[in-house]
Amino acid sequence: QIIVECKLNPEKEVLLNKIGKIIHRLPIINSYVIEINKKDINELHGIIEIETLYNNAHFTVQMDKARKIVKADIANDKGYTGKDVTVAVLDTGIHPVEDLTTPRNRILGFKDIVNNRREPYDDNGHGTHVAGIIAGNAANSEGRYMGIAPEVNLVGVKILDKDGRGSASDVLIGLQWVMDNTERFNIRIVNLSIG
Repeated sequence: QIIVECKLNPEKEVLLNKIGKIIHRLPIINSYVIEINKKDINELHGIIEIETLYNNAHFTVQMDKARKIVKADIANDKGYTGKDVTVAVLDTGIHPVEDLTTPRNRILGFKDIVNNRREPYDDNGHGTHVAGIIAGNAANSEGRYMGIAPEVNLVGVKILDKDGRGSASDVLIGLQWVMDNTERFNIRIVNLSIG
């Protein structure tokens, strides 16, 4: 597959489909994704005015590589794993996934500014994603996708709703709650991944 940047032309798509197969139309970037043999690529030029051809790059999750890039593996090997430290994650909540609860539950506390629920949950997923980057211990991926500090404890503070939206006052109420509970949970770090 290749990505062909060009002026989209529905009238020429029949001809394009004769030498290849249009998989997707991408008006957002004026492109087609076309499945085509390499030997037939030159024929495209006779049908449409091509600006650029791109190989269809492939992507994968990178947490196993990100740890190496930020040297978390070196810090962990020296004993810096987050043990006895708590990070407050102010976000959409934290769902008690296996990476955060096995072999012991490291979600020490939860405050829901949005819906006033008592038990940890995440009706959006962003907060759990962020918590996994911080504290995942790779229990659910046989050791492959580990967070930066795999023994750190967490406190979830839900300041964003199921659509990932919130207000400045909710952020401030969440931060005040963290300040009021810093000693109770040994909170040393606060994470706000919002914009």
